[in-house]
Amino acid sequence: MSRSDTLPLSLEAVKRHLSISHFFDDERLKLLTWTAIDFIENECNVAICNSVWQQSTPNLGTTCQPYTGRYHSRNNGIRLLHYPVLTLDHCYYWDSDNNPQEFNTDNLILLHDYRYPSFVQLKYGATQPVAFNRPDSFTLEYSVGYGEAEITVTGDEGTTVTSSLPAGLQHAVMMLVSELNENRESSVTGSIQAATQIGLNRLLAPYKMEGWQ
Repeated sequence: MSRSDTLPLSLEAVKRHLSISHFFDDERLKLLTWTAIDFIENECNVAICNSVWQQSTPNLGTTCQPYTGRYHSRNNGIRLLHYPVLTLDHCYYWDSDNNPQEFNTDNLILLHDYRYPSFVQLKYGATQPVAFNRPDSFTLEYSVGYGEAEITVTGDEGTTVTSSLPAGLQHAVMMLVSELNENRESSVTGSIQAATQIGLNRLLAPYKMEGWQ
């Protein structure tokens, strides 16, 4: 897995939330922000930062059927473990002689379903290549994430700073950074104050996809 090293929230935004104006704690606040992001990403399997993941599987499942007015069954595809999925970049496999090859992703379809992980299936008419019998016969490489750093937008009404990160996740990161900053001993032992935990659970509930709880 590779992940962007750019924070999706600016240090200035974090300091405004904490009402901190000096620069003496900048490096520590960056570390706390990354800690908060790591916690939320692991809790929800959500990619707050842009990242690239690889996921291996013994086969590619069954072929998509022609569209009949009903959604394709998730049970026939390969569920991707992280979201939001931006692109399906590569599909590698080990051929019958156990040599590495690449399968054209044009033969695959990336499908999304509300509150369920995205999944990949063979397109209708596509043929799965003959692969060596091993647990990682096929490896899907895909890009996920809500975006990069905050951007400055200038328009007729002035200049604003915005982030592509949903408001709920932004607030969850800020809430957790505040908790880690105020309760440093508790943070070291991994304990989160009960009130903060309840608030976090409510904020993160919409981002916990079905099948992972």
